[in-house]
Amino acid sequence: MDSNQLQIELESFPSELRPMQAASAEAPFSSPEYLFEVKWDGLRCMLFRDPEGKVHIQDRGLNDLTADLPEVSAAATRVPPGSVIDGELVATDSDGRPDYTRLRERLAGGAARKDEIPVAYLAFDALYLEEKPLLRQPLARRRVRLRKAVEAGGHIFVPDHIEEDGVELFEACLERGLEGVVAKHVQSPYIPGQRSPFWLKVKAVKSDAYSHAAPSAVATTRPWCRR
Repeated sequence: MDSNQLQIELESFPSELRPMQAASAEAPFSSPEYLFEVKWDGLRCMLFRDPEGKVHIQDRGLNDLTADLPEVSAAATRVPPGSVIDGELVATDSDGRPDYTRLRERLAGGAARKDEIPVAYLAFDALYLEEKPLLRQPLARRRVRLRKAVEAGGHIFVPDHIEEDGVELFEACLERGLEGVVAKHVQSPYIPGQRSPFWLKVKAVKSDAYSHAAPSAVATTRPWCRR
């Protein structure tokens, strides 16, 4: 982690953060060193609940969406004060699948369309909890703490992930018409604003090029193990 990320952890509770981004992988794979999540077809957003309990929702361009999302802001009371959560904002179609077109329509219409096109916030990482920075903790630990800290319900949820078998999840995404899979190394720290090879996204397209081992470039590069 470079000095900029370290400085983030040393400063007071942040008012803005850019999300960590995934690199692209050529094919789905399975590995015991990774957690595998559905790649939701939505809008990446940071949810802040400051130490006084005030809620702030920000997209990855640092635009403030709080006023447009009253149902998510209300549900954010399920997040402890002093927390920063990374997740995806989604709207769904009539079959319950994420629908990015409907999400764009909702955001264009703002809070006035909240009853017509409700949205949900899918939380998948915790960067701060109760004012304590978690960025340098491994992903596996952050996920456990996220699930314990966030009371899912209303318009905020903590989606499940699959351990080891990324190919199985990828095939399920293909079958259900979902966008794809994100593979995240269990020891990965959180590096705000950077695209990291320790998170890999695989779009759901049919291919025979499945691999059951992690890409060699990732498997041989482990910055968190350097001494």
